[in-house]
Amino acid sequence: MIGVLSVIALLAAAIVPNVIRKIDRATWERETSDLNVMANGLLQTVRTDKSVPASNGIAQAIARYSSLATSQVTNTPRALSRVFLVDPNLNLNGVVPSSLPYNQGNSSWTNPPINARMMILSTIARPALVVNPNNFNAIWNTTLTQGTVVGITGGQKADDLCIQRVDMGLLFHKLVLLNIDRTNNGYFTFDSNPSSFVSNSGGQFTACVLDGTALNLYSGGSAANLQVREIAYQDQSFVYQDNQWSRNLSSGVSTQPLDTFGTLVSRFLAAGALNPTKFKATQRATVDEMYSYLWGYWSWGQAGFAGLGDNLPGGANAAPQNPFFKVVYDSQGNLDTFSHNILIQGP
Repeated sequence: MIGVLSVIALLAAAIVPNVIRKIDRATWERETSDLNVMANGLLQTVRTDKSVPASNGIAQAIARYSSLATSQVTNTPRALSRVFLVDPNLNLNGVVPSSLPYNQGNSSWTNPPINARMMILSTIARPALVVNPNNFNAIWNTTLTQGTVVGITGGQKADDLCIQRVDMGLLFHKLVLLNIDRTNNGYFTFDSNPSSFVSNSGGQFTACVLDGTALNLYSGGSAANLQVREIAYQDQSFVYQDNQWSRNLSSGVSTQPLDTFGTLVSRFLAAGALNPTKFKATQRATVDEMYSYLWGYWSWGQAGFAGLGDNLPGGANAAPQNPFFKVVYDSQGNLDTFSHNILIQGP
């Protein structure tokens, strides 16, 4: 009997530690998976609510999204408490950890999000975690290997710890609104917030908005006429001119100072044609030919002004035969003819 018990004891000493290690490993893997699900839930909650919670509100935010009891988020299956941390250097448009939660409004931003990071920490073995929040960065950068982790005390081995990092910086997209309309303010709002406006004659608004934000842009110089509704999923910019929003400067009527080409063209088109003009010439035809001339001149310049100064035997100039120059040459002739015909009375 003594011999049998001795053999059993030896076998138990050899087998039980391996069984415990496997159980612990399975528990660690489950806890790691649970924390990953919670991190995704936190990100989705921030996207949906357009709000970043304080450290004492993280568990409730995750529970609300995941349809779990708060106690299931705050405690592990082994009834050990999880720890929720916010980077002490976080800054979201002036909102720091002590002033969280951050709720997105229509305010402009001076700087992009700074250290928009959170962590969820847990252990699979007693004693309970004791964490120094001031060591957030050291814990964030740590690699879980055998030994201890800077900033975590309580006697846990590193391979009993689970660290889930949550980087919210990727949730923010830069938005730029520019108003070059010389008369009207450009109105906008985010989601269901009250409307705001970008002032005319060069006003600019820059913000970092959360992924999934509904950007509402209004035309007509007021918040009464919704022109477009955009969902923020990347960096974007819009320009307000001619009393409406567009994605670039080429849309709408130019509102640059009066000495610029675009404004002179606008005034020329609005002046009204002489009546009658020779061959029924119009300002529109003249302007279109001017654009053809400018485009041709640019193309010729990109070709190095090929043919310029080339002479054929007998003194003939080869430049008009060059295809790049020929476009410019023909447009110049048409432009002269069209503009002349506008000024000449008669059939």
